[in-house]
Amino acid sequence: MQKKRRHATNITSQRSGALRTFALGLAALSAAACSAADQSGTAENEAGEAVGSSAEAIVTSGLVARYTFEGNASDSSGQGRNGTPSGTISYPSEHGGKALYLDGQGGVVTVADAASLRFTKFTACAWVKPEEGGGNSRIFEKGSDSSYRLFVRDGQAVLGLNTSGGFKEVASRKFVPPRAWTHLCATYDGATVGFYLNGVADLSQDSDALNDPDYAGWSAADKQAYQDAHSRSVPGPLINDTSALTIGSKPGGTAGDRFTGYVDDLRFYNRVLTAAEITTTYNDGTTTQRNLKITCANAGLVYVNGSDSGKTCAVGSTLSIPIKVPGHYWVGLADETNKRYQHKQIYFTGSADVTVAFTNSSWLASRPWKVRLLEVAKADLGNGRIASLSASDLTGGEASFKETATWIPQFTRGTGSWSYDIEKVTDVVGKMQLEDDPNSPNFNKYCKLDLSALLNQLNRGWLTSTYDAVLILFPMWPDDGSAQNVCSGQFTYTVGDGLSVIPNDWGRNQHWKEGSAQVNTQVFLHEWLHTAEYQYGGKMGWPQPLGVNYGIHASHRYGYNETSEFYLEWYRDYMAGKLQDGPVRGLVAPYRDQYVGMPPMAWFESSRLTKNRLPHTVP
Repeated sequence: MQKKRRHATNITSQRSGALRTFALGLAALSAAACSAADQSGTAENEAGEAVGSSAEAIVTSGLVARYTFEGNASDSSGQGRNGTPSGTISYPSEHGGKALYLDGQGGVVTVADAASLRFTKFTACAWVKPEEGGGNSRIFEKGSDSSYRLFVRDGQAVLGLNTSGGFKEVASRKFVPPRAWTHLCATYDGATVGFYLNGVADLSQDSDALNDPDYAGWSAADKQAYQDAHSRSVPGPLINDTSALTIGSKPGGTAGDRFTGYVDDLRFYNRVLTAAEITTTYNDGTTTQRNLKITCANAGLVYVNGSDSGKTCAVGSTLSIPIKVPGHYWVGLADETNKRYQHKQIYFTGSADVTVAFTNSSWLASRPWKVRLLEVAKADLGNGRIASLSASDLTGGEASFKETATWIPQFTRGTGSWSYDIEKVTDVVGKMQLEDDPNSPNFNKYCKLDLSALLNQLNRGWLTSTYDAVLILFPMWPDDGSAQNVCSGQFTYTVGDGLSVIPNDWGRNQHWKEGSAQVNTQVFLHEWLHTAEYQYGGKMGWPQPLGVNYGIHASHRYGYNETSEFYLEWYRDYMAGKLQDGPVRGLVAPYRDQYVGMPPMAWFESSRLTKNRLPHTVP
């Protein structure tokens, strides 16, 4: 396979024009598939162009550590900051050479503290390909009190900094798509955070409250609150300590802190790189622009690595899609007329165009998601009060749950469905805990429900290995007649491994008492999507009213008017990976060119499949 450039070079070659970069959600392949791709591509690679070849030299000024992960965690910067692997990690063939693979089960790379890793200003760059979207998936973290950390949360890159003014997290505006190689750079100049994705400066979120016409009705106070919350201003200086740098988790992190996926060419600079220099680091991980050449026996929308390419394959013609990031690709075809989907896997070396031919004999059979509704009849709210599900909760909740199942095939364009059952729990279970996170608005309230502990209490731990999703109808309205539940309608809970919870106060307030299909489906559809997004890694937004608290997740942000309370049109497009970010706000490329959501590929990858990280196969 092609090798990444390790040292400053001056390889001359002609680079083609700029590539329109859309989200390329790469799926991880099995070691055997990677090996086969390596062997089949060897001859081409020897004659092909090296990854990153250009007339530009690698940026070395200020470089204090670089990890290319070519079979080890050595520092290739010459500074001697070698990493020490621990736990289960591997270096599979990917991205034109080798890359670090982290399975999210505890494998990390640890780099001992050094003065050169204690920054006043810095740039951190890496190629990343997340395979799971839940939690605060650390790419790296430095310091026992998190001097600085870069992670992916809800599909966004987040830089966390501990400064003299306190700890603050700043999120990217654009998304880091699942199963995609994305070049991510985060900068900090001692006062302001910046992001670059695939060599392009990222638009800051705090400007949206001024630029988006949907925000015209906001009060000045709301606009200011939103801008303050999303500002990239972080006054320094950084608070450094002598703790190690951890790649793949926070020190001693648990499941929600660990990164699952691939990391390649991780670099640290002790200065802020210029935009031109960041473009150079991006180009180091690309090759000559080539094309996917796609033919089809049946017309359909083309998906590349799980994301809508925005292009259609027509019978009798060849569709060309430019690519220049080497690695494994899934290329899919969605026949929306007949509600069918198929995909093929290829490996792109950069040495030649890649041909993909779709026939009418390879359509994938719909794979039903196995879903259980778990009805918790009584719950201990943790402060001496008991909450119970009423008869209307049970009848209304079950009716809404069953109705949701009928909507899934339509919303997923026929590529998804439910096979479900219902279990009733009669014991008093699910004791609420005090929220101990001082940053939570529910701090020191009985607002924390650990769903994994609940399943263990019920001796139902096997549910997450048997079912793709478990939705828990949970009572939150106290039996003593209190006007409010313990958290005034809001509480925190753990979500992961296909678990999500539906509190009965949601249903009583608005969801299943009205008898409307649009109303009934929303709550179960919404919560099921949380579990699906977590598993697929595509947790990039959800339909909510426009408001300060919801920011980029508001459906208005994607141009969907409030035609109904619950934005069913938004759901339909989100569940086909067809939301196009940007046009409603008049943004220009590349900001408007990213499609997000859950593509057809997602509905063939439920939790029982995605838990098998390596080898990773898709039917």
